[in-house]
Amino acid sequence: MEFFIPSLFIVLLAAIFGAIFIPRLTPIILVCIATIALIVAVGNHSYLFSNEYKNASWVVPEMAPYLMIGTLVAILVGYVLLLFFSGKGPSLPPKMNVIPPPNTATNSLTEGIGNSLVNTGMANVTPPAQNNLRTNNTFNTAFSKGV
Repeated sequence: MEFFIPSLFIVLLAAIFGAIFIPRLTPIILVCIATIALIVAVGNHSYLFSNEYKNASWVVPEMAPYLMIGTLVAILVGYVLLLFFSGKGPSLPPKMNVIPPPNTATNSLTEGIGNSLVNTGMANVTPPAQNNLRTNNTFNTAFSKGV
């Protein structure tokens, strides 16, 4: 029981920190924090499992830690390059859905769903349809001029 309560308290603090502070950080700061966490985790992993790497039979034992670290660094560099050169990051908001005005719905359920989407900011309303009749077409101008 003495190990359960402190670890539960640490998990609770981590959840509170994650819910309050992490969404407010910029992507660059998140990448830096993730890089530091990766370096600490790789160092801890290499320290804990050094015997397994020494006895590895699937690869030259001296190369195993470098293979693992190299793979992780390649994945991280690829993600950073994707983030900076694609112009899109995971923190960009999705495109807004566009729906017709809720008051034009055919039933009250659809109208309620449309109102809730608009009120919560999950959708934009399209402008009302414009009248397709042109007021200045040749038919109107010909008769208005008396031709």
